[in-house]
Amino acid sequence: MDGSGTEPRYLWIRKLATIRRPPRRTVRIVKHRTLPPTARLSLLVVFSVAVLLFMLWRFWQPAEVVSPRERAITDVEFVYKCERNHAFRALGQVGHRSCPVCEQPAYPRWRYACEIHGTFEVALYFGIGADGVPKVTKLRLPGRDWIAVDKTLRCPRCNRELKRLPEDPLDLPRRRLPEGG
Repeated sequence: MDGSGTEPRYLWIRKLATIRRPPRRTVRIVKHRTLPPTARLSLLVVFSVAVLLFMLWRFWQPAEVVSPRERAITDVEFVYKCERNHAFRALGQVGHRSCPVCEQPAYPRWRYACEIHGTFEVALYFGIGADGVPKVTKLRLPGRDWIAVDKTLRCPRCNRELKRLPEDPLDLPRRRLPEGG
């Protein structure tokens, strides 16, 4: 000590520097460890049971009910005809459309058939239903009065029940394409 008083404070640092650390020992892995056969079998059984339970759960789930897509009548083009048989295509709407040629009311048509007298074109009237959705509410044979859609449509000649004919796929209403599609 030289009397300055600084040596004893730093003496312990010098002692630490002189302490010899033991050499590090390297660890060698002699044998790669694998799972024992019972552990492998247990994992295989657990995985198999999980897959089996999942498959059973999926099988017993009720099928998804996919409701048919309902389109609004304003998205579909119909062929409208007036009493003078002028035909034109236009988007559906509640009520009638005016014929661009003669300005008479024009309505979309369905085809109905009588077993004896052949086919008839029946005018449709789209109205607002009880649920507030536009739907066919009235039907009319040519030259006759409108009747409610829930009543039976009868042949004007023999009074037999008329049956609706399936639509010709080429005459089906065309869906309006979305903008830019």
